[in-house]
Amino acid sequence: MGICTTDKGVHRVIGTGQDSSGLGRWAWVRLQGKEGRTIRMITAYRPCKGLGGEGTVWEQHRQYFGEQYPNQIINPRDQFIRDLKDAMHEWQTSGDLFILGMDANEDVRNGDVADLMTSLAMHEAILHKHPHKSPPATYNRNYQRQPIDGLWITQRTGNTARRIY
Repeated sequence: MGICTTDKGVHRVIGTGQDSSGLGRWAWVRLQGKEGRTIRMITAYRPCKGLGGEGTVWEQHRQYFGEQYPNQIINPRDQFIRDLKDAMHEWQTSGDLFILGMDANEDVRNGDVADLMTSLAMHEAILHKHPHKSPPATYNRNYQRQPIDGLWITQRTGNTARRIY
């Protein structure tokens, strides 16, 4: 997982990081904007459901969490939600605004990811901008046009509606 900053954004970078597990579930860059505002841009990958073999991301994460919590059965998809929620709540207390691009591997309009985004007061920008259009299929075998990838942004409230750069 990675994220790059180029051109005009480079001199605004005040921090970078990744999820603390080291599994590559997300990476982020924090930028300084006008009037002391900060925005954290995050890119994330939530593993597919536990289908497949040993080499799948889900299985690798299941093994990792099995070693971390030997007396518990940890679902990597559920743990992803818990860990990302904890991290984002911590960042929110710092006053950060967010842009989050994620391969959620589920329909982003409902389910765990949609619940997480609601709890963080974020909305999916593409679906919000085009509410009356059929969502795009975001992978090649998606014949039901379920958006499993999303781009969420902090909802505009108060002074955050102005440009931060």
